Amino acid sequence: MKKLFQIFFILLLLLQTGETTKAQVIDSTTILFNIDTIGKNLGYPWEITYGPDNNLWITESKGYKVYRMDPTTGVKTTVLDISQGSTFLPLPDRTFNCQFANGSGAQGGLAGLALHPNFLDGTANENNSVYISYIYSSNGGTSPSGLFYTNRLVKFSYNAGTGKLESPVSLCDTLPGSSDHNSQRIIIAPVTPGGTKYLFYAAGDMGAGQFGNRTRPQYAQNPNKYEGKILRFNLVSDGDAGLAAWIPNDNPYSATSAVYCIGIRNNQGFAYDTSLNILYGASHGPYSDDEINIIQGFKNGCGCFVVNGIRRSAVYIKRYPKFLERILNDPVVLVDDLLRCDSLLPCLDRDGDSMFI
Repeated sequence: MKKLFQIFFILLLLLQTGETTKAQVIDSTTILFNIDTIGKNLGYPWEITYGPDNNLWITESKGYKVYRMDPTTGVKTTVLDISQGSTFLPLPDRTFNCQFANGSGAQGGLAGLALHPNFLDGTANENNSVYISYIYSSNGGTSPSGLFYTNRLVKFSYNAGTGKLESPVSLCDTLPGSSDHNSQRIIIAPVTPGGTKYLFYAAGDMGAGQFGNRTRPQYAQNPNKYEGKILRFNLVSDGDAGLAAWIPNDNPYSATSAVYCIGIRNNQGFAYDTSLNILYGASHGPYSDDEINIIQGFKNGCGCFVVNGIRRSAVYIKRYPKFLERILNDPVVLVDDLLRCDSLLPCLDRDGDSMFI
């Protein structure tokens, strides 16, 4: 939790004028701020989203719980518990509970969370939807061929009367999972300014080719597989049969495939710039060379590469000057979504590799 509060304050970027342009580091030890602990004893908090109800919505990765927390008092209420054996949901819905020891052995657990863009606006019950991604079941496997899991992407409805999430509906129940590089980040954003908003889901490459998954097949470049992709889903059913109802008919690869772009290693941050209509993703690299990518349909590696490299390099900031200009004008607001989670911290200030620092 302490790292979570630290990363909101460490990113400041300056550009020098002249023939060459380079980033400079402002030593964060010279900036004074207070850190107040508002929550303790959380089981690996993963996603933290500030809702229109002025509460923090928090996923507990290994506890398989979702909380609403008052950021002033720290008082939290459990709005969902889908841990193995939980009786939180009505009996018919308990098939949505985690089917093994709460993500044991897998990277992540109950991870991504996104609120409907019109959440709690009082206009329609559908707007009270909360979208959650989590590791659902274990499918076995051993090193070095890999450990295999199944992830789910589920829509819940928030009942303001009971203060609980209920009525789960699967958007996708065949997402691949692993002991490494599950990613599981989600965000809601449009493709065109003012257009239809979609749910984007980051599926990592499952760690294929390294450590306990070193002989696992590498599918990030295979558009017929969900590993190593950004996936796109509808927020509401389009009326097609079964789970195809949640896949946009104009998805770039197929009307029956959620694949939006390919070639993703382990996307662990999303941010949408409303002024430029650009969706950004932050992806982990191998020891160094983490990336910020522009998420575009039918692209490899998410199209336009923005920032990558070792912080000691004088040339690691590359391309896309509008992005850098935006950072200069407002260095925190645009990228704060990229910095929300402790799991992203290695790509921010691990020695030798970072985004801007």
